[in-house]
Amino acid sequence: MLGPTRVKLSHFFYPIGNTPAVNLLETNPNWNTQDDAPTNVLMLGCGDLRNIFFSLWCNKDFSDSPLQLYSLTSKLQAPKLNCDFTCCDIEPAVLARNIFLFTLIIDNASNVSTWNLFYHLYVTDTDLELLKSQTEKLLEVSKSFDTWSSSSYGKTLHFLSVDTLEQIRNVWTQYYEKATLGAEGKKQWEAKYTRGIQAIFDQYLIQDKGGVMMHGVRSTGPHWISAVKVLSSCFQKYWKTGVVAGNSHDKEDLKRCTGGRANPLMAISSATYGEFAVHYGSDPLLGFHLAGAFDNESSDETYEVKVVELAKSQFREWCRVFRDQHRAETIKIRVFCGDALRFCYELQSLYRSSSIGWRNDILRLYTSPWYSKPLDLQKTHCPNRVGETQGFQIIDTSNLVDHLGLLNLLPATTPLLSQHTTSVLFTNCLLRASGKTSDTLSALLCSDVTTMSFLCGFAPTGHLLGYATEAYGMDAATQMTLDQSGGQTQCYLKVSWRCPTFGDLGREGHEPSMKTTRVVFQENQLVSYFFELYKAMFSYENLSSLMELMMRQSTSPSSTDFRHYNRMSFVGLLGLAKSRHVTADWDAFITSLVDMIECDMELLTGSNQLQELYVLLHLTGLFSNPILGARHPRKLPLIEAMFGPMRPPSAGINQGLLGQQNIPSVVWLCLKVPRKKLEVFTSQHKQRAGSGAPGLHINTTQLQLNLQNSYYSAQCFFGKLIQRAGDNYTCDVVEDKDGWNGTSDLIFTCAVPTWTLLLGPAHSIQVDLAISTSPIDVSVYTPRLGITMSVYGCGLDEKNVVVLKEPPGVQLAGSYSGPRSSPDNKNTCFVQLNQNSRIEAMEIRKPLGKLSLANASVVQVSACTLSLQNPNNENSNLLFRYPYPIDVRQAKISSTSKTVSVTVKASTARIPGGYDYNPFPVDVEKSYATSLTFPRFNLDQQPLIPTTKKLAWTETFMGFALSSQERMLYKTTFNSQAHTLPVSLQLKASLNIMIQNFSGMNHSHGRVEVFQLATTKTGIAEDDSNVDTIIFASALRHNPAQNSIVLDAYVVPLNDSRVHQIVPAFLKVMTTGKVLTIKVTPAEEVLWKQMLPAMAEACRTWQHTPSCQYMTSSTVPLSTSHGEIPICSCGEGKDVDNFPSFQGAEILTKFATRIAIMPLCAVPFVEEIIGDKEMEGLAATARESGVSRGVEMEQKQCNTCGKTEGSLKKCTRCGIVWYCNHGC
Repeated sequence: MLGPTRVKLSHFFYPIGNTPAVNLLETNPNWNTQDDAPTNVLMLGCGDLRNIFFSLWCNKDFSDSPLQLYSLTSKLQAPKLNCDFTCCDIEPAVLARNIFLFTLIIDNASNVSTWNLFYHLYVTDTDLELLKSQTEKLLEVSKSFDTWSSSSYGKTLHFLSVDTLEQIRNVWTQYYEKATLGAEGKKQWEAKYTRGIQAIFDQYLIQDKGGVMMHGVRSTGPHWISAVKVLSSCFQKYWKTGVVAGNSHDKEDLKRCTGGRANPLMAISSATYGEFAVHYGSDPLLGFHLAGAFDNESSDETYEVKVVELAKSQFREWCRVFRDQHRAETIKIRVFCGDALRFCYELQSLYRSSSIGWRNDILRLYTSPWYSKPLDLQKTHCPNRVGETQGFQIIDTSNLVDHLGLLNLLPATTPLLSQHTTSVLFTNCLLRASGKTSDTLSALLCSDVTTMSFLCGFAPTGHLLGYATEAYGMDAATQMTLDQSGGQTQCYLKVSWRCPTFGDLGREGHEPSMKTTRVVFQENQLVSYFFELYKAMFSYENLSSLMELMMRQSTSPSSTDFRHYNRMSFVGLLGLAKSRHVTADWDAFITSLVDMIECDMELLTGSNQLQELYVLLHLTGLFSNPILGARHPRKLPLIEAMFGPMRPPSAGINQGLLGQQNIPSVVWLCLKVPRKKLEVFTSQHKQRAGSGAPGLHINTTQLQLNLQNSYYSAQCFFGKLIQRAGDNYTCDVVEDKDGWNGTSDLIFTCAVPTWTLLLGPAHSIQVDLAISTSPIDVSVYTPRLGITMSVYGCGLDEKNVVVLKEPPGVQLAGSYSGPRSSPDNKNTCFVQLNQNSRIEAMEIRKPLGKLSLANASVVQVSACTLSLQNPNNENSNLLFRYPYPIDVRQAKISSTSKTVSVTVKASTARIPGGYDYNPFPVDVEKSYATSLTFPRFNLDQQPLIPTTKKLAWTETFMGFALSSQERMLYKTTFNSQAHTLPVSLQLKASLNIMIQNFSGMNHSHGRVEVFQLATTKTGIAEDDSNVDTIIFASALRHNPAQNSIVLDAYVVPLNDSRVHQIVPAFLKVMTTGKVLTIKVTPAEEVLWKQMLPAMAEACRTWQHTPSCQYMTSSTVPLSTSHGEIPICSCGEGKDVDNFPSFQGAEILTKFATRIAIMPLCAVPFVEEIIGDKEMEGLAATARESGVSRGVEMEQKQCNTCGKTEGSLKKCTRCGIVWYCNHGC
């Protein structure tokens, strides 16, 4: 009931993922610890199981380095990871495939057949035999919850509802039926299957013959230019042959089976008419990390062989790791089949019942749209450590933002997220949401990003930090090469939402202050914010916005055009606000907001949906106007004064529930739509496959008064209503499981105010099922249905209208008594908004105590905390902990006789302050430290990149790591003003120097392995006497999880005592000519000292000792002063097998700590990676030259004199600008 009810007769099945596998546990602090508590992960829209596999593999502790193709031969240590994955998907065939594969791995089935069944369109007879025997076994052990729990699979795999088990068993039954067909039946079915594949190929792929498919290059990381043609060829061959990349080995296997057999795991899905529905963009290679296959130049044919070998090798390793986790009983996987949003609200009711603050059962009545089954979880099978205080540490939502809308997801998910420093919510987008990528989040949120972050308690980390380790630039680069002139375009964004104070290490304890600080808005300002949010969410109801929408949809539609929201969505956001106690007087706030909505004249159909809004607010306990709060819906003086007397109770005419004396103020209206009326959708559904999915809603019209109300928050299903025993006015449902293929009528139900059905005689009230108007729907359906777009309608007195006390098939809980918890007022932050509903200021008040304000000043002590200090009394400082990063430049101090308040601005990546204090926080808790901004991984697992030759591609890769503004700024200030650049850009330039020089791109010295950081006042002086940090680079590796690269290195920080010990050994290193001095400013040096501990924690394989300096001082870094050591000594001399081979290295390694040096990339939803002018010029160049020839970041031009001809050289320091001679 959240979001529109759409008719989707053209179904796409996504059996395999279309993006590279991600490491969901990259922020997990329990990696390699002795803590037995599981990491609870919630996966919504989970899709295939690649992310579970890859997450387990990334966090597995291997003692030896892997071979390049992930074919690990090391001895396996005891598993140290304990994970509990809760997986939700609305497609039962996806979950059925996943569990089928899990059981094959548990049973140690053939790797070859396992791969074939999961990924290939055609399989062998041997594969089908395995399918038959496995499904037979699964059907036997899944007869009940008990039989499944007692099976060999039950300790790892769990079903969260009876309905989930039944739906998955139904799919397995179909697998078995297809695998056991007789000769004639098999012939007919396989012919239909082949026609289905050919139809997909003809409709979607044949038009791209000779073209290039770009979506697969995400799997190749920095090698996307080399990989474009290869992966495009692999994609075409997969659909032509049915095996991955059309490889010869698998094709030969199929030949021995007369061309292969249809694969039931690809054929069976929820497609409306049982047709082959695998999405035309599917390709097994898309889910794997293939960059290593392109490290060495080869022919396209060789590349194709390599990517197949690499994908299969990774799959084998993933399976092996899962099997080991199963045997060690350190993993649980729980599955639920149904709607992700409803599932989340059900989990909220289980785990947050005392703190929700509103009644959410109206949002979770049924398991999924178009389905009558009530949502009923088997609570004994739910995660047992997700309680009132803990929640899920990790929530991943795949790309549900594209399908459900971000404003539906945030209220559903954020209350389930634990508020630990490392807890994270991932939301991914594949579809472009706005013209400018930097406007993406504000477009998706329909409001200011910071304000919404205050409201939900979580913020996008990129919005706070301004950098990321994900190589977003690669996706921007691929989009640059495409023609943007029409159709829906892609723009992949991975957004990590964390508590805004996650890195605020100035707090006491380890609870982020967003949890301990109550955020309170001024009522009038909060009303204005929500009113503007309301108008933005439903802007398509505004005539001027509708015209703009129609123009955009005809050229390049965005994902925000898809109408994800209805009034229930808005109510969900209000529920979130109430649960967080964001206003001191909720009743005053909600009353004022409703008043503003009632008076709105901008939304054309806003007044038609007012009654629905009232009903939803009433049912959720958020607001109840006097009409719905009345005990007798027939006695409403205000309504009678406007519309006349209400219809009295029936004496001689049976009006059902409406004819009774005592009736509720809200009833459930059910409209039975005859099957024949649905032919408007079914008669030509194939011809209209590209015309969208029309939305449906109910209209009730009092014909005499010309009074119409519309209801979009509805549920529909096929079947019939059966009166519930003992109650004449409630019904159960006998569902037609054949759905659109069945014979039953469609039942459409929604909640309506009772009084609207009591105006005038029953026959004067018309109930219609109508199509929700959109530009596409109007053109398609108006010729057949007329301007009213009514699919079917009848009078309230007719048999096809039924009025019930409760939703059909569901028993509502008792009356709502309100929240059972009160807000914690220990620390309250008063928030002020400006006229644009953006955060203007934050104010915290504290008892004045003994502090004198005569000479008081504020000092920022961490990202979100300041200290109010008086130099005359050092012992009376007050700490003010804000729920968001702070900008103290214009801090205001005020006081009364008993209290003092400090008002500050909010800081983001674009506003100074906040995490500028320390952009690389490391949290110290118990006996371990955790980098809060760098992902954690085992460096030895990351594939090595051969560096025997120059790696020219690193220039392009590192160039794309910068934003358009950063590149322009560097070009204009490089010659003599580099020290005036933003310090973050100085740091990025130094990282660029290291990576490109190690890659052999230093045209003067060849490959450089040792880097000295020399601090100078300007960063450009020639004196290198101020070196206090030496970095030894040992290898360049792929970083698959971030789609990036990582420099495997060791840092030797220096102080006065160390210098004398290492000088003799380092002088020998200097003679090799592989040493480069990098000049840094004092400000950049501070960043390096803050970043080095995070780099060490990112790849740590050793344990901190009880005497660790981090633990004893509670400070990370230990110091940012020149000549002092920033990192602890726990890692010195450990894990040094890969230290570069220099004479005297044994002395240097005593002080060396291994670090992972990652490029810091611009965040596309904060700033544009490629500007408009760059995009136009480079896209034109790419189209003219062909993407296979590669794309230069910029035209080669001397940065000083502008010369373009001759031999130009790229600067080895910044790797960005070009020069033509030494003088320039």
